Amino acid sequence: MLHKSRIKIKNTLSEAKYILEHLWDSALQWPLLCLITVAALMVVAVPLPLYYQWVYGIFFMGLTLLIDRSPSHFASIVICLSSILTSTRYIFWRITQTLRFDHIMDAVFGGVLFMAELYAWAILILGLFQILWPMQRPVVPLSGEDEELPTVDVFIPTYNESMEIVQNTVFAALGMDYPKDRFNVYLLDDGHREEFRLFAEEAGCHYLTRNDNLNAKAGNLNAALKKTKGELVCIFDCDHVPTRAFLQLTVGWLQKEPNLALVQTPHFFYSPDPIQRNVPGGDELPGDNELFYGTVQRGNDLWDATFFCGSCAILRREALEENDGFSGETVTEDAHTALKLQRRGWDTAYINIRLSAGLATDTLLAHIKQRARWARGMTQILRIDNPLWGRGLTIAQRLCYMNALLHYQFALPRVIFLISPLAFILFNSSIIHASAVMVFAYAIPHLFMSLWAHERLSNGRRQPFWGEINETLLAFHLIKPTLITFLNPKKGSFNVTDKGERMEDDYFDIRSVRPHLITAGFLFLGLVVGIVKLINSDSHLVDLIQGQILSHDSQILPMDIHIDLAPKLGRDHLLGQIKLSDGSWLVFQTLVPNPAMPWLTNRLTTAIILVIGAGLVGGLIIQAFVTPLRSLSKAVAKVGDGKQHIFKETGPKELRHVAQAFNQMQMRIEHMLRERTEMLAAVSHDLRTPLARLQLRASFIEEDDIREAVEADLQEMATMIKSVLQFLRGDQDPEVKRLTDIVAIIETLVNAAKDAGKDISYEGPSHYDVTTRPLLMKRAISNLIENALHYGKKAIVRFHHDENGVYIQVDDAGPGIPEDQIEQVLQPFRRLDTARQRNTAGLGLGLATVDRTVKREEGKLSLTNLQEGGLRAEIFLPAAQNKIRKKDGGKGYYFSARKGLELLRRPK
Repeated sequence: MLHKSRIKIKNTLSEAKYILEHLWDSALQWPLLCLITVAALMVVAVPLPLYYQWVYGIFFMGLTLLIDRSPSHFASIVICLSSILTSTRYIFWRITQTLRFDHIMDAVFGGVLFMAELYAWAILILGLFQILWPMQRPVVPLSGEDEELPTVDVFIPTYNESMEIVQNTVFAALGMDYPKDRFNVYLLDDGHREEFRLFAEEAGCHYLTRNDNLNAKAGNLNAALKKTKGELVCIFDCDHVPTRAFLQLTVGWLQKEPNLALVQTPHFFYSPDPIQRNVPGGDELPGDNELFYGTVQRGNDLWDATFFCGSCAILRREALEENDGFSGETVTEDAHTALKLQRRGWDTAYINIRLSAGLATDTLLAHIKQRARWARGMTQILRIDNPLWGRGLTIAQRLCYMNALLHYQFALPRVIFLISPLAFILFNSSIIHASAVMVFAYAIPHLFMSLWAHERLSNGRRQPFWGEINETLLAFHLIKPTLITFLNPKKGSFNVTDKGERMEDDYFDIRSVRPHLITAGFLFLGLVVGIVKLINSDSHLVDLIQGQILSHDSQILPMDIHIDLAPKLGRDHLLGQIKLSDGSWLVFQTLVPNPAMPWLTNRLTTAIILVIGAGLVGGLIIQAFVTPLRSLSKAVAKVGDGKQHIFKETGPKELRHVAQAFNQMQMRIEHMLRERTEMLAAVSHDLRTPLARLQLRASFIEEDDIREAVEADLQEMATMIKSVLQFLRGDQDPEVKRLTDIVAIIETLVNAAKDAGKDISYEGPSHYDVTTRPLLMKRAISNLIENALHYGKKAIVRFHHDENGVYIQVDDAGPGIPEDQIEQVLQPFRRLDTARQRNTAGLGLGLATVDRTVKREEGKLSLTNLQEGGLRAEIFLPAAQNKIRKKDGGKGYYFSARKGLELLRRPK
């Protein structure tokens, strides 16, 4: 039965399409257009009673559900037109029947809400126009011999990203399938880092930098344009790893179309964004970028309005030079550059094939910062280069750009939609001057049709619920950058999106969701107040008035009477509609006393609301003082741990001064300690040269007793200098953590001691991987073994692990250490002569050096006297040190470029 109904719907749509196409091609084109316009105006403007409005809404919603069964594009057009008509009818009804300006609160709150709804309606119309005819552009193969192919300069701009991220993109770019003599890869380093220059030389790509960072990314690209000469310019953000076929599948269009300035490809992210990472089943949710790259850009391509997205694109140098390079007037240099190229008459194209893989933002804060930059840039374009004005663009291009620019103004309307119910509940303002039933009769079809049309055209690339969650998360943080930029387009600067962070532990980002929690508190307050009012309301008044009307005129049916009470400043605002016998409707309104809310209850409710509101405001003020103080106390507590803790200078003026003084104090202390440490290290290092000369001259002393005594003293001095250098090197050691077989290090040290004839053994597994600094740990373990062999003449090294971490134990058979002096031996320059013999060289820095090394690994060194005699030195490294970085894209770990490239091969 269902299959037959689908066939009937498909046949009906095909016949309707056939008839319309033939009528449109005939002489009836303009009369048909006039007829459609008149019909649309009637659907939008003719007022209907409540009952017939419900019939209208249910009919269009049901028609949409039936037509939606057909996969044809003509069905999509019908659904979109129905949605536009229904939403426009709602807006017309709001303008003509629901706006009242006789009360100041109604005018303010109602007017603000209507402006937000008008914005949403405009975005709906522009969005449906933009994606109604998505274009699927095919690939054009390369033409000509290798030596005839256009030369390509591949730019990889970077500023403060890590080498681990950048090197993947560089290696992938160098490996693209294109004649090697026809393309060059350039690493554009705005961070001026020496290690990146050395890496570029080793990898075989060019390294470019500049003297300043003017205009951020746009300036970086423009500086590179002046130093290169390729016919085409290919751009990859430093975290976007291209596939081998990128140039093979994109250059062909630029060969075929000489007026084509840009070929853009999708940005595909192989790591989850903050929404996907933090909600149940997030892996199944589409990313917030999929709608843009899967549907919107294809729609733009039809109208020759493809946006340049800053990466994964290839441009024609001739067009860029005509445009004076990349646009630097806004912080979204990519979209503005495309707009200016299209104004000059250049064409653009979009190929919807995943040809690269990148990193999504890791944290909600980074996600918000990125979107705030986009919103600021789009607002700048809206102000300084509005696509509605000026020459060079078609009407369709102007509309596509306006949809993109206006979309990023969603923050304020979104917040208005969230808090507008509070105006009705807390302030008794009639923000929509109509009964609740009438509002539902108009609003439900409007919302249903718009969501359904958008869902159909997006092909599931945006789930309405999670899309609303995403925009709500961003809304509170985008209000400030959009409003300030709208008033002053030159305000604000470019910020680089942080990517590639490793999050080992989950945490609640209170800073990012604070405005949401505050709003949720006010909405909960409104809910409580609304429930109280609902409980205290008297519905008998409505029944009484309805009964009086029915008793006065028996021809009026109960279903023809609609009465609603809207509380308004201590009185009830009574709204009513009555269908008369001639079919017309009588609409009336009046103010009646409110017996349900007596004077005392009114004052009590107002007092409660004021107390709660004052408490919330007071709590926010207190929190504004306490939060920086709490952060400052934590930073002060960490002073002396070997790291510099810069305290953010926020809060009131006095706290900012304290934070500034604290940061300056830290810098002075660090500078002083570094100077003293470097000076002592330099002196110790320089002493090694004259010491070596003394050792050489001592060998010429003929008396054996004197020579041996001098050599022993010199050896002790050398040991002292070595221990001082090891201790001072401490936190300044440049070694980085890496995955290390710690057991292999232990066995190497044990075997070396055995070869020297020492009594030592090892007990434990043959292999175990730990993420640590191998050289530092080797020195620490070696120090413990040397101590055990020296003082105990025998050593047993044990290794084991559990769910808490790993344990390295070194036992000796020596005299041990008195319990009250164990803590002292971990202090620098401490020698316990009563516990250990004084027949060894050194300054007492050995165990202090080991303790500092272990603490740097976030571990612990403990000393314990054994019951059977001897001392046990144990190194404990927590389990966090033992995590092998996963490559499965799981939460909390780094995502490899290789995994991203594998994901590219999956079907979209």
